[in-house]
Amino acid sequence: MEHNKVFYQAAFGNNKELFKEKSITQADIKALYPELFVKNTSKSRRERLKSSEATRKNNTRLSSNHNVDIYISNSVMHRDAINRGRYASKLARGVRQFFYRWFESLLIDSKAIERDIRRLLNSDLFDANWYREKYKITGSDEMAAKHYLLEGYKTLNDPSADFSTQFYVSQYTDVAGAPINPLIHFLVNGQLEKRKIKPSGVQGA
Repeated sequence: MEHNKVFYQAAFGNNKELFKEKSITQADIKALYPELFVKNTSKSRRERLKSSEATRKNNTRLSSNHNVDIYISNSVMHRDAINRGRYASKLARGVRQFFYRWFESLLIDSKAIERDIRRLLNSDLFDANWYREKYKITGSDEMAAKHYLLEGYKTLNDPSADFSTQFYVSQYTDVAGAPINPLIHFLVNGQLEKRKIKPSGVQGA
């Protein structure tokens, strides 16, 4: 970057020895004397710097608020899960297991499961053949889809080479904290929100 006399004279006055120092650049002035740099730069650049700083602060605030909103919205779910698990009495666990074993068909919405299985099978992002081969799953396409829907995603299995379960939940904390299969979330909500489904530049295997 070429030397700029305005910055040098503002920082070092008329000290010709310093002014002749070729290793000092505008970047050095900016780093060592940021207020001086901004003061002596052009009006348009000052406006750009001011705008970018305001945008950065606003994005930081929004990101922080977003994470807090997610935590609060999931707090009831986490509290209930803790009460059912870590802090549940032996009697409560026994009663729950008994009723779940005998009344599972009444507690589970099988139609909802079938609906999400169809969503997976109708999506280009679920490849039954690829999934069976990758994770050594046997059975029909429906069985492979059901495995990913209810079990596979928990161990971060991918439904195909074009969708990364681990990437999706690591990118979006609202998905990681929600009781929903990541690909189902994308098909229902994330697709409309133009969310990313795998790292940039990663090619399908």
